[in-house]
Amino acid sequence: MRTPHSILVVFCTFIALNTGAEAAESQPAMIGQGADSVAARLHYPQTAKAAKTEGAVQFYCEVGADGRARHVRVIAESSWSALRFNVRNAVQQGRFIPARLNGKTTSVMIGGTVFFLMPKGQPTILVTMATADKTKAAAGRNYIQPQMLASFDDLERKMYTWRSLVTQYSAFPSAEVMCNVDASGNLTGTKIVNESKANSGLGAVAVKACEGAKFVPALDNSKPVPGQFNLAIDFAMLVNPDEMAPGSHLKQREE
Repeated sequence: MRTPHSILVVFCTFIALNTGAEAAESQPAMIGQGADSVAARLHYPQTAKAAKTEGAVQFYCEVGADGRARHVRVIAESSWSALRFNVRNAVQQGRFIPARLNGKTTSVMIGGTVFFLMPKGQPTILVTMATADKTKAAAGRNYIQPQMLASFDDLERKMYTWRSLVTQYSAFPSAEVMCNVDASGNLTGTKIVNESKANSGLGAVAVKACEGAKFVPALDNSKPVPGQFNLAIDFAMLVNPDEMAPGSHLKQREE
C-alpha cells in the first residue's frame, strides 16, 4: 500500500572519534525510522496538503539517554500553523536514537528542521538534524550539526547562576546564541544572534550557560567537521530544577 506522503530522513551512523591515545565512540542523537520514532509520527496535515502549503519548522529539545525528547521548543512562521503542531506532537510523542559517548547513551541538546514540501504536487517531508546552518539544512544533505553534551537541567542551573546579568525583561523573554564548535567537539566561541529585547542581558546569560560546554561534533557524510550549534532559549520556560519536586516540572517546560 502506497503511503500518502514520502519521508526523507537525513541521518548518519556512529563513528569512532580519535581523542588522544584512545578512540572514543561518539554518536549524535538521530531520527530513527521505527514504529515509535519521531519520523513515524510526522504527517502532512490534510489542510496544508489541500492548500499546497509548504513550510519549515525548527525544533529544539533535550534528547535523553532513553531517546525521549524533553523541554521541547518548536518555532515556525506562524505559531498556530498545523505544520508546527504536527512537528511539536511528533517530537514530544516519538523517540529518537539517543546519543552515545564512550559507548554509553547520554543526554544532548539538539536542533532540527522539518521541511514540508510539495515538489510536483507530491507531499514530501524532509527531516534534517540542523538549524544553525540553514543552507545545509535546506539542501537535505547528510549533515548533522553539533549537539551539546548537556541536559536542560544543566543549562537552567547555569542560567540561574548568571540571572543577575539580566537587566530588563520583555513580555516574551527569549534569546538565541550561536556556538562555534571544532571537529573534536570543543567550543571555540559564542555570539548572541538574537534577543527579544536588545542589550537586556538575556543573551549574556545564555552565553554564560554555554561556557565550557562539550559537544558531539558536526558530521558531514559521517566525517567530523567544524560546525555551528544554536541554542534558542525561551526564558518563560525556565525554572530552578533544584527547587522543583521530582517529576513535577517536566510538562510545564514544554510548549
